[in-house]
Amino acid sequence: TAGGNDPNLAISGATLPMVWPGASYSGRIGNMWQAVGNNSNGNGETITYALTVTPTNCVFTYHYAVVLYDGGHPNGQQPFFNIKATDGNGNDIACGDYEVDATQARTGAIGGFNRISSRAIYWKPWSSVLLPLINYIGQTVKITFTTRGCEPGGCAGSHYAYAYIDAECGPPVLVASSPTICG
Repeated sequence: TAGGNDPNLAISGATLPMVWPGASYSGRIGNMWQAVGNNSNGNGETITYALTVTPTNCVFTYHYAVVLYDGGHPNGQQPFFNIKATDGNGNDIACGDYEVDATQARTGAIGGFNRISSRAIYWKPWSSVLLPLINYIGQTVKITFTTRGCEPGGCAGSHYAYAYIDAECGPPVLVASSPTICG
């Protein structure tokens, strides 16, 4: 994505830039078929970023914005967004995990979401996370971003999840305030 605001949210008057402020591009995963009239399926998408950690790239910073359309389904069937970080052996990097579904966004269990008042759409503006990887120098670390729409029979694709992602890695930095620092 090269710029502008999210067209799905703009229909309802909300403004979410499709590119993290200060960047030129972002990636988008997921779908918004409901808004454009094609409820063909509820498939999700995954993108993985793998890097061999060195002293010059041992801080992974990612920025994300997410949109979830609440279908009112039980947990496990709701649209969701997930971030998972694993070390060179495939073990979770505990502070690198994040998961939110539409129920958590609606109930406020995970904060930071706005609601489109006329629809059950919850969206989180761009957020930044710093993931220190200095303990993983020499390993190939993977960060995986996943979205999925709703899953109950007859609903596939009617309630969606999608996210915009921007990522970078660099040397250790001193941060006085935002972004969130993991670990």
